[in-house]
Amino acid sequence: DENDIVGQSDLNGLLRAFPDVEKSHIKLWLSSTGVLDRVLHAAAHAFAAITRAEIEGKVKVYAQNPSFSQSATKLEDQHVLIISGPPGVGKTTLAEMLAYAYLAEGWDLIPIMSLTDGFATINDTKKQVFVFDDFLGRIALDLHALSMKDSDLARFLRRVKASPNARFVLTTRAYIFEEARRVSEHLADQRLDVTKYVLDVGIYTRRIRARILYNHLSVAGTNSSHIRALIETGSIEKIVDHKNYNPRIIEWMTDRLHSNGIDASEYPTEFLATLNNPSRLWDIAFRNHIDARSRHLLYTLFFCTEFGEELPEVRVSFEALHAYLCKKYGQTRDPKDFEESVKILEGGFINIRGTKISYINPSFRDYMADYLRDGAMLRDFVT
Repeated sequence: DENDIVGQSDLNGLLRAFPDVEKSHIKLWLSSTGVLDRVLHAAAHAFAAITRAEIEGKVKVYAQNPSFSQSATKLEDQHVLIISGPPGVGKTTLAEMLAYAYLAEGWDLIPIMSLTDGFATINDTKKQVFVFDDFLGRIALDLHALSMKDSDLARFLRRVKASPNARFVLTTRAYIFEEARRVSEHLADQRLDVTKYVLDVGIYTRRIRARILYNHLSVAGTNSSHIRALIETGSIEKIVDHKNYNPRIIEWMTDRLHSNGIDASEYPTEFLATLNNPSRLWDIAFRNHIDARSRHLLYTLFFCTEFGEELPEVRVSFEALHAYLCKKYGQTRDPKDFEESVKILEGGFINIRGTKISYINPSFRDYMADYLRDGAMLRDFVT
């Protein structure tokens, strides 16, 4: 009877229910938009699959904190969220956890490596959450590349904001973002302030710090002998309360491949030594990612109180040191160098609270203390 007849819609329904059958018969690909899409965009699909697997791995070690609910509210309200902050604080992890929350509601994850990928993929009929990690560069701001893509970024942001079914999460180091805003009229748009969330290590309470450490030790496969050494030496509390606590250091020191190279008896000492020496987090960024005038401001702040100094007082000291160093090393100088340096460094290297300016993290002061042990440099500062 008619119930024994399998029609076109029935066959298509079966193929959707059993996609492996479709994949194993090449001739069926010719009429399958799903398979053809995977063939044409194989790299993008592979990148998405890898990213999703990485996110699912991070969920096991993630300790939810106030930054999640705060940023999630902004993202849902604006459809776009730019997460900035200093190195190692957890910007990428936060972006991925926000995306994961949408995945749980049936949204498609679209990690992109360029704005071209975004324009080619966005589809208003599908619920899509886009993630663009380090969208302004991992090393430093590429001014030439920015000049060619900042208008495209503005267009894509507007495109996402106008769509009810799209969300877009971007991450960048704070100082790179501020440098980009200084030279790009599109990124300087004040409306972007509404979509920016600055992540700082201060958001992690003592309980959250302990949970992050516990999660990494239990999931990363750290040897039980190493964990036992941390407990027996009383190092757990010292790590959690350390002034240089940073999720990236925790991840690095609990990784099985790294910890296996350290004897269990030496593990607590090595762990604390890494926290005491934050150079792995700050050195490359300080030496290569910011310009000379910004470094001059950071030199100036080193000789100010660690609890913050009034901006006018810092400016006076900066102008004197900056003028001397520019003259000595043949560097150009501009009357607006102080203001521009503050904009570039805020959120990445420094904090501005009211009228006071200070380093963003005690670990950076420790790094500067080590960096400035150069006698020749100190003589310059005295002069």
